[in-house]
Amino acid sequence: MAGGAFIDPLLQENPKLRDCRSDIYSIGAIWYWLLCGRAPHGGDMKSYLGNAAPHLSDEQMDVVMKCLAGDLEDRYRNCRELLATIS
Repeated sequence: MAGGAFIDPLLQENPKLRDCRSDIYSIGAIWYWLLCGRAPHGGDMKSYLGNAAPHLSDEQMDVVMKCLAGDLEDRYRNCRELLATIS
């Protein structure tokens, strides 16, 4: 698995976009990899996640998918917000 699979695609396109939301993407990508055994990609990520990890609740899947949101504004703003959600 290439290390680039955990890097925010937006950051790869424009390194000036670097902020904590790029790190949030990486957290989501690692979770996705651990749960699915593949890097997050394609339009079927949520359904693939649901099939690969049927033990996850909808809320748990939503946390992972929010981390992987294509739009920075749709991700958690920081790790504190993410931690508050999963605690």
